Amino acid sequence: MAPLEIRLLAARESPEIYAELARLHAEEISGGFLTSLGTPLLARLYRAIGRSPDAFILTASLEKHVVGFLCASTDTRRVYRYVLSRSWIHLIPALARRIFSWQTVRRCWETLRYPTRSPVPDLPGAEILNFCVTQKLQRAGIGQALFAAMKDEYRRRDIRRIRIVTGANQLSAIRFYEKLGAEPVGTIEVHARTESRLFRYSI
Repeated sequence: MAPLEIRLLAARESPEIYAELARLHAEEISGGFLTSLGTPLLARLYRAIGRSPDAFILTASLEKHVVGFLCASTDTRRVYRYVLSRSWIHLIPALARRIFSWQTVRRCWETLRYPTRSPVPDLPGAEILNFCVTQKLQRAGIGQALFAAMKDEYRRRDIRRIRIVTGANQLSAIRFYEKLGAEPVGTIEVHARTESRLFRYSI
């Protein structure tokens, strides 16, 4: 296997890299709400997040092909405010075909409202926003390499604690975080009637 390359994306990357992230997201999280909005919106969204000073994106590549990525925030509320204030004009066209669906509107609202809700006291504002590795290369150490690079970047930004949210049915992700020492602290419903597990992690 060729050497794995872990890279921290710059604030101004070419649109092609975000299209790659969107495709990988859609392939590996096929049943997710964001995937249902389509890859053009996903690409726009990752591009907007990548420009936020309160977020960063790490990619893992083999032979110049992205095989995994990790998107994280130092403060999710500030990231969402940045995306809405700076990029809404670019996101609206991608949403236009679906915006009249009540379910889409409700889920968008639930997503935006999520960072203000904290079922557990003293939770940090920093968190993993998305973490994705191609299915065919899972258990090849790519996730651990991305997680280690994430910790280095958080330390560089002087962040020592983060939260992690993952679906209650995502058993492999739950085991992964528990193996790395994440502390289970409760549950939360980001979207109605969909339970997620909540972790706290010390860098």
